[in-house]
Order: sequence, then structure tokens, then C-alpha cells
Amino acid sequence: MMKWFVNDLSLHGQFNSHHDFLDVLRSFLQLRHKSPALTERLHCSRNLHAAMVTPQSNFREAVQRSADQALRRAVLEWIASKGPFWDDSRLANADDYFELNGVDVTNSGVGEAVRQVVAGAEATTYSFQGSGFDYSPISIEHGLPEDRLGRWNLTNLWTCDQLLAAANSAEEPPRNWQQAIESARRRFDRLVIGPEAATSLQAEPYSPYVVERIFELLRVLQEFVESRNTDGTYSDETKRLIADHFSGEKAWFSGESDGNERDFREKLTFKDFGGSDTLHFCPWHGKIKTPQFRIHFPWPMDSTQKVINIFYIGPKITKK
Repeated sequence: MMKWFVNDLSLHGQFNSHHDFLDVLRSFLQLRHKSPALTERLHCSRNLHAAMVTPQSNFREAVQRSADQALRRAVLEWIASKGPFWDDSRLANADDYFELNGVDVTNSGVGEAVRQVVAGAEATTYSFQGSGFDYSPISIEHGLPEDRLGRWNLTNLWTCDQLLAAANSAEEPPRNWQQAIESARRRFDRLVIGPEAATSLQAEPYSPYVVERIFELLRVLQEFVESRNTDGTYSDETKRLIADHFSGEKAWFSGESDGNERDFREKLTFKDFGGSDTLHFCPWHGKIKTPQFRIHFPWPMDSTQKVINIFYIGPKITKK
């Protein structure tokens, strides 16, 4: 089972201000919140709080300067309370000395990661951005300089996107529809999957292939929301996503035909899951062709909206 270890050397005062560091830290914590794998298996040192993040401030000091109480609470809960901390379950090694680029990393996250690998376990390091560790693998020397015992190459990640992809691939695959929808809700925080959105799935035989395709469609919708400019207008990346996936004969997303909109209007209209009496007519959908499954959502998306509401995931509604 894969474990991740924070590279302590990747915090050495490289951020220009505590605001810059907190922006990176906020994204990092959002990943931990979304991914059970990261919450349970991303380890740090109990001394991480003392690492310098700006020339003037260490980790804890930078966090305490934040006006965001929720952020302060979440960070301090992580680095001061819950961890997990590799120090608490450090692996034994008969020749316990490791160097990275000539620096002793024996008593660091990198050292524990390589101890895990030496013992036959799976381990990866995570390095904070701007630290000079924007490459992989990182090469670790085992043993004293005058008596080297070997060299170990560790996979190293240095962006949140890399970390999330690694966590998703390491997450236990869903075994039923309920687990699949729970996983989707964790992965795609720019989508709101309604409480009744997947009710119709329960009557269908479970299909890992359909789940994979559902995740691919949801990923594109997530990327669409994330790619927009801060004022909700379309960036070049947003326009590319529309060109690639929302237009053309083989588009992944399209609206229903005029005939289907007329004949199936009632079935394509969904109750608001926010508690109001508002009804939402959602002829736009993501398509899985074999078997025929659909994901229905309001379209086009208003520039003021921060999320896309998913009202239906299930077998094709407009079958005749």
C-alpha cells in the first residue's frame, strides 16, 4: 500500500511571504480533505512546524499570521495533532544513514521513505513547490560516504495535481454504485452531485467500466469550472475544452434533440436539491454509449456559478 512522505528539505525559506506559502498550503490541505488515501497515508515529521517557509518565518509562525481561522485550525490539527507522523512508527534499519545531495536525511521524511522502500514497501516523497525538488526520481545514497551500501531512487511529486493523481490511482477501486458516487464527490469538488442523482443506478448491475467513464465525464466538467477566469469568463483552456468535448458529432456532451426535449420534458426536469421549489430542466448531458448511460446537468453555466449541479446519473432517459 502506497505511502507518501513530506520532504522536509523542500521547505527552506523559499517563499517570498507567508501569504504565498499559505496559498500553496491551502491547496494542499484541500487535497487531504478530498482524498481519504492522503488523509490516512501522507506522513510528515513532528518537527515540520519548525521548518522555515520564508526568510523570516517558520511553518507554524506563518500559519499563525493567517487571518483565516479555519485554515489555522486545519493546519495545526494536521501538524500538531493528527498527522500521521512517521516518527511514531519509524522503521528500523541496521545501517541507518542516508544522504540526499550530500545532506544527511536519515531523520527526515525522505529518510523514512527510503527505509520503507528498503523494507520492500511502496513509498513516494512530496516536495513543496519552488524548493528545487521539481524532478523525479530523487537519488538517495545509503551508508556513510566512505562505505556506501547502495543507491535508491525514489519517486518524487512536487505539484498538487501530481499528488492528487497519485492518490486517486492508489485509492481502493469502488466495489458498488454507492462507493463510486462517494468517491466522485470526494474527487470533484467543483461538482455537486445531488442526493437523488444516482438513485436509478441502484437498479443496474454494477459496472467498473461505466464507473470509469462516469469519472472521465465528471473530470471534464470539473476542469471546465476550474479553467474559467476569476470573473467566470472563458479562458483559452475553457474554450479548448468546449471545442474538444462539447461540439461536433463525437462530442462527449450535448443537448437532447428538439423532439426528445418535447417528448421527455417531464423526465428531464429535476427538483432542486437545495430545498427550494425550483425545477431544473436539464436536456444537456454527458454520454456513455455502451451501455447507454447519461449525466444530466444545467447548461450553459452562468458566469456567477462556482459549481455545476449534477441532477442525474443513470441509464439513458430518452429511450423510445
